[in-house]
Amino acid sequence: MTLQLNNSSFIPLFSILLFIFKILVLCTSSAANNETSNGSLEEERLMDYLYKKLPKYTPPFDMQDKKVFNKLDIYQIIDVNEKDGLLVMNMWSYMYYYSPSAVWNSTEYGGIDTIKVPGKTFWSPDIVPLDAIRMTYEGFNQQVIQSNGLVVAWSSMITVQLSCNFDLTKFPYDTQYCPVKIGPWILDNHIYHAGLEGDQNSSYLPLQGFDGDDQWDLLTPVEASVTTIEKNDRYYDQITMHIRLKRLARFYEIVLIFPNILLYVMSSMVFWLPVDSGEKISLATTALLAEIVTFQVITDILPATSHPFPAMLYFICVVAMHIALNTLMSIAVINIHSRSKARAPRIIHKVIGSRMLMHLVFLPTYEVEPPTENFPLEKPVPPIREDSANRTPAISENLRETSVGKRKDFLLEKPEIQTVPKAESVIGDYSENTPWKHFAYFVDRIMFYLHMIVMTIVLTYFLR
Repeated sequence: MTLQLNNSSFIPLFSILLFIFKILVLCTSSAANNETSNGSLEEERLMDYLYKKLPKYTPPFDMQDKKVFNKLDIYQIIDVNEKDGLLVMNMWSYMYYYSPSAVWNSTEYGGIDTIKVPGKTFWSPDIVPLDAIRMTYEGFNQQVIQSNGLVVAWSSMITVQLSCNFDLTKFPYDTQYCPVKIGPWILDNHIYHAGLEGDQNSSYLPLQGFDGDDQWDLLTPVEASVTTIEKNDRYYDQITMHIRLKRLARFYEIVLIFPNILLYVMSSMVFWLPVDSGEKISLATTALLAEIVTFQVITDILPATSHPFPAMLYFICVVAMHIALNTLMSIAVINIHSRSKARAPRIIHKVIGSRMLMHLVFLPTYEVEPPTENFPLEKPVPPIREDSANRTPAISENLRETSVGKRKDFLLEKPEIQTVPKAESVIGDYSENTPWKHFAYFVDRIMFYLHMIVMTIVLTYFLR
């Protein structure tokens, strides 16, 4: 006997199987809906219970120890504006308290032990950053209640802009201290107290996930402490985060400090340039203008304050004044050098003729020139008398004529002028020297040594 299935018998079988599958799907979905509806019902019952136990606008009457605990953390330093005295950062604020009236048995509410509700559903403390100029709350604006009575009243990321007093005396090697004060805005300790997590008077921030800054280094550990302040005969708890920021000075060393020191050292070359080159005043003036431009750049970065005044600005002021004095001395040296045709006083001859002074400044001693028409001889040469037979032994007529002729020729010859040997020096050429020029070289060298002494003192004082 052979079983044969035709099309007419296959269609009713397929319809029966499809009907059974639909019944199973409906049963499963209805069971899930029943569970969901049961869960929703349990949540609704729990919310009704919490609405009766937790107030919305006032603290719970049975809040444990009347204390709100705060868990704080710093995530990022966004900006430090020294000129305006502002600090912008991202921080995490997490506030919670315990209320025995919010305790429930999870088995009575379908095993629910934690429930999340929108923010401001129940009472939230008015704890905010007290020095904040602007605050932006970002996400996580929810309240969480647990079956043990824990109420997370606030949990949010805050971008806060704070006012801070910066001490720029040691700029750019400064460390700034900026206390961030957090506390109740209106309600005092009679209503509730503000404290740290774990009910401690001080603790350290965990700094989990902190993103460093490329201009400032956050000094760790960051301490948070609780103090009580009095205002208008009312007492408030205040939480202070002690934030210390150290400036990363590498950028200012390369761009600002090193070029200024190099310019200061190069300004000493003014006294090594020959006076005849005509570039002494140009170099001194260029260095002075460069310092003034640097001063203007720094004043655009730092606040316009008189106290405290940055030491870097003192340094640039001293350098600019020193270079300005060098410019005036260079003008004086050029003025002395240009008096070549004028008669030099006796004191100048004594100075440039002193071997000790010239050796101290590594210059050759000026040799006094033989007398000229400007300097008459102190002892005139007596005339030669032809009638000298009574005082000299008798000699032949030819020898007498030869001796007299040689003496006349000697007196008629021009005296050789002793010149100072040419010294190979970058200061100038001494081959064609005069008292004024030599004195100008002497003053130029003295100014160079004084400049080096003052520059060493200034650099040692400000860079110590």
